[in-house]
Amino acid sequence: LPEAEYSFHHVLVRDAIYQELPPARRRAYHGRAAAAIETLTAANREPVLEQLAYHCDQGDLPAKAVMYLLLAGQKAQRLYANDAALAYFRRAEHYLAQDKTADPRQRLALLDGIGQVYVTLSDLAQGEPYLRQAIALAKELALPPVEQARRYFPLCHLLGWFGDSEAVRALTAEGLALLNGDLRQPEAIMLLTFQSEFYFNRGKHRSAMALFAQVVEQLPELGYDRQLLSAYNMVAMWCRYTKAIDQGFDLLQRVEAEATAQGDLWTVGYLHGWPIMFLHETVGNLAGVIHSLEKFEDVARRTGDETLNRQAHTFRSMAHGWLMGEWERAVEHANAAIAITERVARMREDIFSYVTLGLAEFRRQRWRAAADQLEIARKLSFAQNFRADGTRRGDIGLAWCYQQLGQHKEAADLFQSVVVEEEADMESLHLITCALAGLAAALPDLATFQQACYQIERERRQVGPLALVQWHEVCAKPCTQQRNCVATLPDDSANWTKAGWQWRDPVGDSEYYIADGLVIHSANYRDLWLNNLGAPRLVRTVEGDFVLEASCSAVT
Repeated sequence: LPEAEYSFHHVLVRDAIYQELPPARRRAYHGRAAAAIETLTAANREPVLEQLAYHCDQGDLPAKAVMYLLLAGQKAQRLYANDAALAYFRRAEHYLAQDKTADPRQRLALLDGIGQVYVTLSDLAQGEPYLRQAIALAKELALPPVEQARRYFPLCHLLGWFGDSEAVRALTAEGLALLNGDLRQPEAIMLLTFQSEFYFNRGKHRSAMALFAQVVEQLPELGYDRQLLSAYNMVAMWCRYTKAIDQGFDLLQRVEAEATAQGDLWTVGYLHGWPIMFLHETVGNLAGVIHSLEKFEDVARRTGDETLNRQAHTFRSMAHGWLMGEWERAVEHANAAIAITERVARMREDIFSYVTLGLAEFRRQRWRAAADQLEIARKLSFAQNFRADGTRRGDIGLAWCYQQLGQHKEAADLFQSVVVEEEADMESLHLITCALAGLAAALPDLATFQQACYQIERERRQVGPLALVQWHEVCAKPCTQQRNCVATLPDDSANWTKAGWQWRDPVGDSEYYIADGLVIHSANYRDLWLNNLGAPRLVRTVEGDFVLEASCSAVT
């Protein structure tokens, strides 16, 4: 009879036998395995890069190990397998540290790879040293200016997310100098948009748009490139300012299609997390906003990117609260965003989430609790030099809280600061109007208000005069300079309906009545000054040329 044979399939048995092999023999087997795989996959080694990296590493083949470890790390990076990518890159780093004669371009690929992974992970402390070393090494190798300039992008992104706008401005100036100011190149467009974002985030919209105007002619040719994310942001803003919304959608949707074809989920998420969502908000497409947020959240989950995850919660809180009046959901998302900030070391604190929490308390008329949250937001906005319009909403809400708490001087000072400092453009006129109404309510009488307005006029000389006919709150006289003026508004609700006016209240908690003019009462605080689909309103379709005159004030 034949002797019995036994087969052991358990992995522990396999590992035990493997460990019994002498080290030299193990290395030889790994080397033979690597050579065999190379021979069998000569036409396409992409699917087996991980195996080649493993066998060359274990086979004590340093040169090939570095090559395949870098390639495997880059592959893992493209798949957002961040831990695996770092493991491959760290192993390659071990070899390169021991070999002083190694190709410096491999060292550059290593620095790029590790730095980019930490950008995805929003880890400034770990990522910044590698990214700065990559910039320095590219310069030392005298790479073409375009290749050098591109290495500024990830560091600018990372520093921008953490609020270090001064460092971003310095880096972009260096990068533009490399390109000799040739603004026809995509790299120059990207660097210029970093500078444009710097001004925009400080509330300097005119300066931001003036910079971006230098490259606007190149926008139709701006294709897909993961490094052009800030450029896509400013495309959306430029199209909003110039009312070229269709052009913005055409460009961004083309970029999204190309990114999707390349499997670049991160860029797809980023596009929906800001520029595409922003254009939907601009035209009042709430369904589009929600669709973009859903895609954004999906990418955040699939990539594990904590920055995207936090932004998804932040923008959800803004959409549900600021746009839709769903404050309970808004508060949930705002608290989730703050929790991520507290968990991730050195992540920039989230101003907008505190604004949302403050406005939610404002809506409940809990003035002290609202003021506490909005004071945090205001303090953070100054610490980060971030003065975009969302922070100003918080300032105005805080001023109204002070007014309700009897802190009239603090309220008046804050209202007046908004009117003095904001540029009079489409992003800020609604804020100025709201702040003027608050200032009138905070001051004791019309004469004091008029004096404050004279002071505002003097102080505004640095940012430009306001295009206002009158400061004091009185009903505007009918226009006499136009040949055809709109007839006076109906004086009761029945006549409003006959005249074609329609009352729209998506949330269903507001009402209007006509006494000495139209009064809209919103029981649930919502921002009525922006493209807000959740705001109650009276609307009427008109055709042809017309003039609209209105005198608005806050009712307290």
